Amino acid sequence: MPSRGVTIKKCLFDANAIALILNNETPNKWADVWRHIRMGRRGIIFIEPLISEIFYKNIPTFGITKMKDQIYGLKSYDKVQIYKLKENDAIAAGEIKYKYN
Repeated sequence: MPSRGVTIKKCLFDANAIALILNNETPNKWADVWRHIRMGRRGIIFIEPLISEIFYKNIPTFGITKMKDQIYGLKSYDKVQIYKLKENDAIAAGEIKYKYN
């Protein structure tokens, strides 16, 4: 978590964190941040392979149709940024994750 006085403008969660959030099990330390994302006060960043991971890992819990709805819902937030990768550019994905983590 950031030190006092630091304002987070964009957030990048991993697939496990998103799974907890989608299952209404948001840890207390992320609850305020997630509320700000939902309200459009903070942005959220997704990398296309992360979206894929969120999707396939949560199908057993939610099913395909519900997960599609969940993903479309995540993509519809006001301040969402989605980084598309070309040719499975894992290095670029790592740089983006490092930059915002």
